[in-house]
Amino acid sequence: MTDASPGPNASAARILIVDDDERNLLALSQVCEPVAGVVCVSSGRDALRQLLREDFAVILLDVFMPDLDGYETAALIRERAQSARIPIIFLSAVNKETEHLMRGYAMGAVDYVFKPVDPIVLRSKVSVFVDLFQMRRQLELSERRQASILRALPMAIYEVTEKDGLLLRRFHGGDLTRFLGDEAEAVSRNERAWEDWVHPDDRELLYSEPERGGDTVTVEYRWIGPGGARHHILDQRIATTKATGERRWAGSLLDITERKELEARLVHAGKIDALGQLTGGGRA
Repeated sequence: MTDASPGPNASAARILIVDDDERNLLALSQVCEPVAGVVCVSSGRDALRQLLREDFAVILLDVFMPDLDGYETAALIRERAQSARIPIIFLSAVNKETEHLMRGYAMGAVDYVFKPVDPIVLRSKVSVFVDLFQMRRQLELSERRQASILRALPMAIYEVTEKDGLLLRRFHGGDLTRFLGDEAEAVSRNERAWEDWVHPDDRELLYSEPERGGDTVTVEYRWIGPGGARHHILDQRIATTKATGERRWAGSLLDITERKELEARLVHAGKIDALGQLTGGGRA
């Protein structure tokens, strides 16, 4: 058995080859190594142990093996949440009957290849799944980066639906904990409403007719957090309409407290400056 241990770039695409014949492992690894990193194991049990350690772009799984055969190994792979979605290509030199092909596909295989394999054909098949794996990883990385950026901003992302004349706000991203602390989970689960903390004098802004009928809504209001902290919120959203005609809004909440405080200080400084000019002029 040859085992290529995870290198420094553990997120790179890797191929798991499972075969109890060392000669097959060597031949298959030579076919696949130009495509991605290869891990070779000689039994179903070793394959299951390897799958506990890392993720793979695709699994090449021999059907006829002692102890656990390929079908039994595939069944266990599909039972585990962390490995259930990994594509499996069955390899077989003896089980070439239609019933075996049907059983293989029933076990969740994406392909069934007969030995001796055509190196070019197998490499092309494997390349497809390696490319898909890398695309998925890039998408996941992009989503994590976006989520990290949103968490760093003083904002929250939400969607609003209108039901029975009421507006229901559901949060989908951003840093809700920044505003609500321990109450964030309750709001995320819709056990409490964001509007519960809007300043009573400003709540009419949220339920005004322009909000219900307009395609674009921008509202500024005062907001008092669970701990008593006072904020100024810029609430912006745009209407979207489903095929059913149901009205929805996608929007964001931005904490503009610092901006409002700066504006207040500038206004106050301007008044003091104007008062100084008047007082100076009176003495002249």
